[in-house]
Amino acid sequence: MSREQKRLRKRARAVNSSVIGTHAAANSRRAARTNVNFGNQRGAQRAVRGEISHVVPHTRTSESHRDYSRRSHRRDYVEANMRRRRRRRVLGFLAVVVVAIVAVVSVSRFVYATSIDGQMRISDSDTLNALTSVSADTDPYYTLIVGEFAKPGEESDSSDLLMLMRVDPQSSVVTFVSIPSNFTASMSDGNTHTLSQASSIGGDAELISQVSSLMGVKISHFAKIGASSFETLVDELGGVTITLPEEVDDPRVGTKWLPAGETSLDGETALFVCRARNYSDPESVQAQVQQDVFSALLQKALGGSSLESVLTLDTIASDFQTDLSASDLASLAKAVSLNGVTVYGGCVPGSTSSDGSTFSVSSSSLSTLMQTVDAGGDPNAEETLADVDPTGITVSVRNGAGITGAASTTANEVTAAGYTVSETGNTETYVYDETLIIYSSDDMADAAKNLVNVLGCGRVSSASAYYSFSSDILIVIGKDWVAN
Repeated sequence: MSREQKRLRKRARAVNSSVIGTHAAANSRRAARTNVNFGNQRGAQRAVRGEISHVVPHTRTSESHRDYSRRSHRRDYVEANMRRRRRRRVLGFLAVVVVAIVAVVSVSRFVYATSIDGQMRISDSDTLNALTSVSADTDPYYTLIVGEFAKPGEESDSSDLLMLMRVDPQSSVVTFVSIPSNFTASMSDGNTHTLSQASSIGGDAELISQVSSLMGVKISHFAKIGASSFETLVDELGGVTITLPEEVDDPRVGTKWLPAGETSLDGETALFVCRARNYSDPESVQAQVQQDVFSALLQKALGGSSLESVLTLDTIASDFQTDLSASDLASLAKAVSLNGVTVYGGCVPGSTSSDGSTFSVSSSSLSTLMQTVDAGGDPNAEETLADVDPTGITVSVRNGAGITGAASTTANEVTAAGYTVSETGNTETYVYDETLIIYSSDDMADAAKNLVNVLGCGRVSSASAYYSFSSDILIVIGKDWVAN
């Protein structure tokens, strides 16, 4: 064998040992049919003859097999490769751990929320059927809130809380309207009872139906809370701070005494002020206090996280009943709090009987109030009075403040406004701190409101057993009166 043949055979063996997944042409005829690209003509001619002088492996760096072999056996390369493999193993392990934790937390939260739902969700079919579902998540809806605040051994009476809450998720407006629980209505047993007795007559479905009929709206949700859960709720949220319009001193519901003005309330004290009725105007002042407490609770609840809300629900679930699930409550809270919540408040207009046992509703005023509420407005905003024709409307004027000449001066102002003054005089005692404009029937309500503008003072009220007069409107002058 010639020296040239030995050299070519040696090169062929080197090529075979360094080429993986490829092969050199066995003869020039097969090589001629192989498309091989070379950088110069001489290399191409050698390839056609079956001679390959060098092979560059298919790498991104065009690194030769020999260079790669040398680099891959260096110590720094091996150590770097081991570090990369170790980092990949650690990251992979952490990823598995994170996924496992998320799965466990999700399942645990689901099980936890399901447990809470089982405690607080209403199961009574009649109550659920009395509710009207909301068409869309963004539509406004009404919720009836009931507070059964009687302590063990006490009977539930008109001191219990009864409130209609309108929620508009899209505009983040919440409106509370307090309803006197001593309002009387004909119920399913054919007899007349107060609203506080409705649940004992026909269950919560009876109460929902009666309130819906009175207020002229469809009720979508229902929530009932007892005394212990209410106290716990206030304490869990860190208490509330409100401004009391009057001092609170009602021995019928507790031995506490609170002065008027700003005060911080814990659960026990909040329950006390919500139950108290020993105010100058029991219905309106109690309604204002209850709404202030619930408004403060709402602001506190919306400021917490969803997990805190779920934990709070767990502490009150045993004495709190609603048709909503824990997730529903969390979703609604999130929807309402997106743009900051606006809270309005109002109460059903009317008057209480002399013994305080029953409440008479002013139907026309209630209709006007609910039109404002249903439109998302503030029920306490100053009303735009309809034009009033005072012709033929009779007015009695009585001095209840002991201010000399107040009755005659007021009579002159009323006459100048076009009303007819049928009588003037004094009350039996001068104990009235504020001026009252009392109307005898609902169709005189706007005329009474107009007289407030004429006098520049006064509070409008519907006639009740407290007042006796033969005219259309009675003005009782109080110590706030000042001659125009």
